[in-house]
Amino acid sequence: MGDWDEPPSAAGRKAPPKPQAELSYVSSLNFVLPSTIRVIAWSPVSPDFSARFNCRYRHYKYFFSPRGLDVDAMRDAAERLVGEHDFRNLCKIDPTKQLTTFNRRIRSVDISPVEGEDGLYVFNLVGTAFLYNQVRHIMAVLFLVGTGMEHPSIVSALLNTDPDNPAPSVKEGEPAPPVVQSKPEYQMADPLPLMLWECGYDESDIDWRTDRNPERPPEPLSQKDITGNLYHQLQSLHERSVIHTTLDAHFLKAAARHHSPPPQYFPRNHPGSQPIPRRSVMSIPLGAGAFRRAAIYVPLLERARAPTAESMNERWRVGKGARRAEKKALENGGDE
Repeated sequence: MGDWDEPPSAAGRKAPPKPQAELSYVSSLNFVLPSTIRVIAWSPVSPDFSARFNCRYRHYKYFFSPRGLDVDAMRDAAERLVGEHDFRNLCKIDPTKQLTTFNRRIRSVDISPVEGEDGLYVFNLVGTAFLYNQVRHIMAVLFLVGTGMEHPSIVSALLNTDPDNPAPSVKEGEPAPPVVQSKPEYQMADPLPLMLWECGYDESDIDWRTDRNPERPPEPLSQKDITGNLYHQLQSLHERSVIHTTLDAHFLKAAARHHSPPPQYFPRNHPGSQPIPRRSVMSIPLGAGAFRRAAIYVPLLERARAPTAESMNERWRVGKGARRAEKKALENGGDE
């Protein structure tokens, strides 16, 4: 008898593992998220990837109505933001973070009509990083410029924070901006129209994917697919918003038959704008149809100033910060 085995039959062979289909992340996440939050695509990333620190730029959009605003003056003011500046006067200072530098770099700005939406404009702001509520503070100042209550050079002044290194004149014919070491008191813009539109990453870091397999030919959508289809969901949401807008426009038209529109004071000193009567109540825009009403307008540089960032940090550090540190030390001591 020879020392040999029969060749194994097909029945005796181990079946090769079946290729596993990728999970439908987009559909699964959108199923449990509220309708106002939608996942469009996902990407696998390396174990050391950081959504924050790998980000190369951030793009914010702020949508607004140009009614009563000088958009060209707003553009002039916005262009002064480009470059690296100290933005301590255009943000909300949080002493718990103990920030010692407020320098941030703005890569580009743009104010342009919204494509396909008559009567709306969008402020595009692209930068490497941003401070707390920085965009809403910037937009509030741009609204003041747009109404004519402030000159575009106010932005240059708010960015001129170092008395030891004062900025020169920004534009020909303008005086050098005054030094503003701490923020004047003003209300930031409404949050509704603000959107973090995009975070930019290197192409080598990400590979955006959806649930659709590009190698598989498109198939007819079933009822389940239609109800869960992302485009269908967003299309329905947009249609409902258009209906609401149309209804509101009809209500406004009906009210106009019996109620006169308020006097148009802005932009100041422009054709079609009325002079502001003494003691008249002005509605200064804050975005999204919100206003701050005032009978007297005090220019930004004449307003009360907040404490300097350094004094705010010090006050928190020796007060609430010190109490937190003491409490933490006691807790750690009790565990030993």
